[in-house]
Amino acid sequence: MNAIFVFAFAFAAPKIAGPIAGGAAVFGLLFSSQFLRDISELRPVVLAMALSVVGMWAIVNKKNWLAGTIALIYGMTHLSGYMMIMMAIMVMHWSTLGFVCAGWLLSFLIHPNFPHNIYYFYLNGLLVPWYAAKTGVLELGAEFFPIDTQQLLNC
Repeated sequence: MNAIFVFAFAFAAPKIAGPIAGGAAVFGLLFSSQFLRDISELRPVVLAMALSVVGMWAIVNKKNWLAGTIALIYGMTHLSGYMMIMMAIMVMHWSTLGFVCAGWLLSFLIHPNFPHNIYYFYLNGLLVPWYAAKTGVLELGAEFFPIDTQQLLNC
C-alpha cells in the first residue's frame, strides 16, 4: 500500500501542480516525518491517501466515471471518503461532483455493514471532528502528535 501511494502521488502531483511544484511535493513527501509515521502503521489510511491523490487527479481532469468509481472504492474502504466531495466542490466541477456524490452514496448502500456504517460515519465522521473543533482536544492514541524522523530511525 505504501508503494502504491508513493507511485500514485508521484504520478498525480506533477499533473495537478506542474512538473516543478509536483516534483517538490514528491520530494517533500518522502522527507516528511508525518508521512513516514503514517505509512509505518498497518492502517487503511495509506490506501485512503492514495485514493485521495488519484481521485483529485480524476476530478481536476474531469474524468467523471473514474472519479465516481474512486469515490465508491474510497467510501467502502475509509471513513474519509466524503473528502472526494469536498475536492469536487473546491475545484467547482459540478458534473464531476454528481458522479462523486453518487459513488460515495452508493458505497454506503452496498457496504457489508449497512446500515450500521451510517451510524459509524455519524460518530467518527461528524461527532469526533465536531468535538475536536469545539474543545480543541483530540488525542485518539496521540495520532496528531507524530514522532520525528530521528525518533523513527532510533526505534
